[in-house]
Amino acid sequence: FFCYKNSISIFSTVQFISSLKNIKKDLLSFFEILIFKKNKPLSPGEILGCTSFKQKNFHNTLYIGDGRFHLESIVISNFNGRFLQFNPYSKALSLVGYKYFQIFNEREKNINYSVKNIKNFGFIIGSLGRQGGDKICKRLSELGKRTKLNFITATLGEINSDKIETIGRQSIDAWVQIACPRLSIDWGFSFRKPILTPFELSIVLGLTTWNKLVYPMDFYSNKSGYWSNYAKLNSSYKFYLNNIDYKIKSNKHIFKIHERK
Repeated sequence: FFCYKNSISIFSTVQFISSLKNIKKDLLSFFEILIFKKNKPLSPGEILGCTSFKQKNFHNTLYIGDGRFHLESIVISNFNGRFLQFNPYSKALSLVGYKYFQIFNEREKNINYSVKNIKNFGFIIGSLGRQGGDKICKRLSELGKRTKLNFITATLGEINSDKIETIGRQSIDAWVQIACPRLSIDWGFSFRKPILTPFELSIVLGLTTWNKLVYPMDFYSNKSGYWSNYAKLNSSYKFYLNNIDYKIKSNKHIFKIHERK
């Protein structure tokens, strides 16, 4: 797969992080450069299904682990790279593909529909584990209050099409779920109405421009936009908030829904 003097970046999930140092020593015999990346607050070499980063100046990536969910995060962030997966259980080394343009053409349709048709929208907060966060919800709610959009908030343990269709019926034009971006990316096609990520909402509201070739996976990174958990709000975001015309807004916070466990 590789030639000597190639550079390669290796990643894994938390289960195999402790093994990466030994793997690095072994691979140094074959590769001139071995790149480790640290995406705080994650450990060096660690990625999540919703958190990786854009790589620069190299093409090759090796993922240590089973399954595809976490691996696909870095594939989404670097669609034009070459990705290999080594499964520690089956001992199989495989080349990984991903239907990038098929999936993100669908995301683009959802964003365009929301830009043209959204008047009433709903925030969905995931109640399982550490999904999403109150900080993101507060930022998005602040944006909602300063625009002409009406919104509701719903706290749900499970997010599926039938459930949110029952809640929204004809009153909600689009949903923004703060549980996990991959729910929208992987399963957005199965919902009757657009189910956006916080990042996609920033595009709909004009805070961010859409670029199908650059989709950030930074939900738990501290170097990311306001749509993530650990974001530090930058001056452009604050400028946007401070310059929204309060006179044009006619929104109201309709109601809150909390699902019983």
